[in-house]
Amino acid sequence: MKTIPFLLLLVSSYAYFQTRIDSIIIDRQEKVKYVNTLINEKNLQNEITQECDRVLNKFHEVKRALLSITDYSNKQLQKIIIDPLTDYEYYDYFNTKNGGTKEVNTIKYGYTNRNDIEEQLKINEVVLLSNIYNKKSAVYNDHLTIVQNYIDKNLKRLGISKKVWDNMSDNDRNLLIDKFEK
Repeated sequence: MKTIPFLLLLVSSYAYFQTRIDSIIIDRQEKVKYVNTLINEKNLQNEITQECDRVLNKFHEVKRALLSITDYSNKQLQKIIIDPLTDYEYYDYFNTKNGGTKEVNTIKYGYTNRNDIEEQLKINEVVLLSNIYNKKSAVYNDHLTIVQNYIDKNLKRLGISKKVWDNMSDNDRNLLIDKFEK
């Protein structure tokens, strides 16, 4: 009799974990999508953003292959499929801080059933998307810093205060930016 409430608690906590990690994945996907939009609008594609895209594509290839396995007891097959993600180019994208101090890589293999592999792949995807978002955000923020420094330098040269700049219309700003380049 006492085991029934325990089992219900166990099942409900598992369901909550699944829902929670799925919502985290969706959140990270939206963040990556948003920063991709910002990067594309400003045409900021570079080696870092292209590498992020390659890693994400490679992860999805590996994920599809792992989920298509029929014999999950074959650990060597899992290792062979996961091996491309352990390459130097991709490995760091799966690192996360453990307790805030030590970096731990989330790539693992050796699972005995599909559910365990799916859970691990979800954890890998959260870490990967978080790292991609951080790298792409850094590219965009660097661009904003460069632009802001450029604007500040030229405003000073033209004798216009930052307050006046902030109160200008977009049209007036664009006219001034044309003067910056002359």
